[in-house]
Amino acid sequence: MRGARLLGLAVVVAGVWAFAPGTAEAASIPAPSCNGGGCGGWFRSNVTVSWSYDKAGVASTSGCGSATVSEDTTGQTFTCTLTLSGGGFMGNNVTVKKDSSPPSVTASFARGPDVDGWYTSPVAVSFSGDGGPSGIASCTSGTYGGPDGADAKVSGSCTDGAGNVGSASASIRYDASAPTVKPVPERPPDADGWYNHPVKVGFAGDDAGSGVTECTAPVTYGGPDADPAHLVGQCRDGVGHLSAPVALDLRYDGTKPAQPKVNAQRASQTVTLSWTAPADVVSAEVVRAPGPKGKKPAVVYSGKGRRLVDKRVRAGARYWYQVKLFDRAGNVSSRTLAVRPAVGIL
Repeated sequence: MRGARLLGLAVVVAGVWAFAPGTAEAASIPAPSCNGGGCGGWFRSNVTVSWSYDKAGVASTSGCGSATVSEDTTGQTFTCTLTLSGGGFMGNNVTVKKDSSPPSVTASFARGPDVDGWYTSPVAVSFSGDGGPSGIASCTSGTYGGPDGADAKVSGSCTDGAGNVGSASASIRYDASAPTVKPVPERPPDADGWYNHPVKVGFAGDDAGSGVTECTAPVTYGGPDADPAHLVGQCRDGVGHLSAPVALDLRYDGTKPAQPKVNAQRASQTVTLSWTAPADVVSAEVVRAPGPKGKKPAVVYSGKGRRLVDKRVRAGARYWYQVKLFDRAGNVSSRTLAVRPAVGIL
């Protein structure tokens, strides 16, 4: 409008207004700027409003200095009025909106807990917020389905009209899984993976959610011989989930081999032993008393054979030979025989 003549005319256009009672040289309409740019939309930080205009033909101004908006507001209006030197006036309005506070966010579950404060299957979760001056533009939602935990966290967010993002998390007790179970024998196998006397076996469970409340009671296995014997157990957690059965395959043989039949042949400088052994025997051992190096008993044979020729004997001396038979589970049977090597010609 600069350079135009206003002949007793009042003009109002989109917040811009002017009035001149007579002919006057018009100044430029004041233009606002916010932080050096446009003033539309929402601001999330302090806003400095300033005005620009052509000072020619302006006698005085009102409200045209810079001002700062520091508080959140749905709209604060600023007015710049120019009084013209030729009479009349013109001005402009601008409304500034500011929202610098993230929304407060609340989580809501689609249903209450399933068992004793615990959720046992997936549950829908939505988030809502208080958006302040600019209102809520959007919020997240979803479904929680694990992992299990006594203090699992469900997180979400909301965004307000100014672009501020608020977030929140809620705790949930979640257990959708049965316990894991393992058998716990009271001791390792006795020999080569085999047990040869009674063993107690318990069952221990682990549960990341509500915890284990009970397991199959310990059982003592002492027969019959088996390869394997199946010992089965389960555990239950605090919300009632029952684990799948878990088996311990236990190899058990508590039966001694049949005693050997031992035969001895004497000569003046040797004793020859032979013995029988049933099919389940895996090794034999012969202990002689006194031993070759003194009065103490000593092992003079160990192996899978069925015969021993003892050449470290004295004619006329008396010896005791104990033949031991071992099966695969470490069971032992034995027989002892007294032998005196011959003196002279047999």
